[in-house]
Amino acid sequence: MAGNKGEPRVSAEQVGREILSLLGAVEEAGPEKWDLLLGAVNRLTDLHDVAEGGELPEAVDGRNFKQTLAREWDRLRPQVRDTVEARLDEFDLTADHNMYQSLQARSAVQFLKDDFAGTVADGLVDDEWLASADDELRERVRYFWPEYEPPVPPSNLPLSHWWWDVMFQAAMPDHVWLFQYGEPGKVTPACYVANWAYPRPELAEAALAQARAYFAGLPVHVEVSQARNFDTFAAGWVPAWADFRKRFVLKAVPLPARFGPQDYGFPSGWDLMMAEIQRSCAACADELRDLAAHVSPQANAVVQHQAPLRLPRLALSGPAQQWGFETSLFLGRSHRGPGIGPTRARVAALVERLTVSGWLVGPVRMDPELSVSGRTVTATRDLHTLVAFAEPNAMHVHIDSPGYRADGPGWIVEENRHRRQLSSPWQERSSIFPRSAFPEKGDEGTELPPAERSAPADPR
Repeated sequence: MAGNKGEPRVSAEQVGREILSLLGAVEEAGPEKWDLLLGAVNRLTDLHDVAEGGELPEAVDGRNFKQTLAREWDRLRPQVRDTVEARLDEFDLTADHNMYQSLQARSAVQFLKDDFAGTVADGLVDDEWLASADDELRERVRYFWPEYEPPVPPSNLPLSHWWWDVMFQAAMPDHVWLFQYGEPGKVTPACYVANWAYPRPELAEAALAQARAYFAGLPVHVEVSQARNFDTFAAGWVPAWADFRKRFVLKAVPLPARFGPQDYGFPSGWDLMMAEIQRSCAACADELRDLAAHVSPQANAVVQHQAPLRLPRLALSGPAQQWGFETSLFLGRSHRGPGIGPTRARVAALVERLTVSGWLVGPVRMDPELSVSGRTVTATRDLHTLVAFAEPNAMHVHIDSPGYRADGPGWIVEENRHRRQLSSPWQERSSIFPRSAFPEKGDEGTELPPAERSAPADPR
């Protein structure tokens, strides 16, 4: 709505005047009255796009705009309700060619509901309509999310308009962090933090940091493990961090746990080893941030880490116990921003930077079982292992540390025998969408001819 470069930007008063004009012409119109009504509703998104601070103009042509428009909506209430319901029913026709129109219409309906709550136009939109339409729209957006040039949303959208975030959320890896507490070898699940429970990576990262800080302050043994398949956790067998926090942090309900010292006697070099793990983890996190700036400076970079980490996670403490850390980087399109560049260019920049930084980089691998246009890169350095997976919309980089083992006044650094391999984002999404639901694309986003496509996924 802002207009192309060189075109004057229309004012909120102009858009408001157009909405009133469309509604005023409805009664004398023939079959085209439905187009007039739909146009008036859709223009609400344009109005917020150009309005100062996203607020409705106070007056248009000397009249109180909100009151005047509310009376117009109410005067045409039956027709407006029929128009809104019919438009929401069309969300099952949403595809890549009309994605922007559907998202814009969904915001317009929400503005119609929110802007006129408490006025004579209240109740034009039923919650049941929205619930059904949202389920359909969420699936459609995830199915058809654009790979290179997602639509840029209008300005002044509230964060509650989550449908503009679904495309970005679809690129997030299906990572779940499970927090458990108790005694070594005998822990109880407390809660989980899942990427897909949040509309944006920075919100998921903030929740994870919040949960880590809480559990780090408990005088009890705590274990944090990473898993996948958000649907399994969302089934309710363990509470989400938000629910756990509401009960045990905000309401201060006592946590059912035995607090106190553990039986395990820590070697004298324990604290120095843990400090070294934290230092090395922070250094790897900084290196991943530098890597992100070199590979795709315009991308949204999210770095997450776990330190110290028991290896394996459920082993008992003892002289042979290994400790270490994991650090990961997710690169995706900036929230409501530009793309992150071609896959080949990002992979080449990644390999160049890793080589300069002293990593021994293996060959770039293409694996049709992961993604037709995906690339996998592995590298090692000083017993650290790096695995990176790049696809048209995102890049995932994961670093596993060596194994650290306390030994008297010092510690031993050795091969991490329990390092985790980074799986493909296709596999991470497979619990919700079968691989066949994602059209196979070439590196530049062009659909591959049938002969070059990989075999369809086994429906079993």
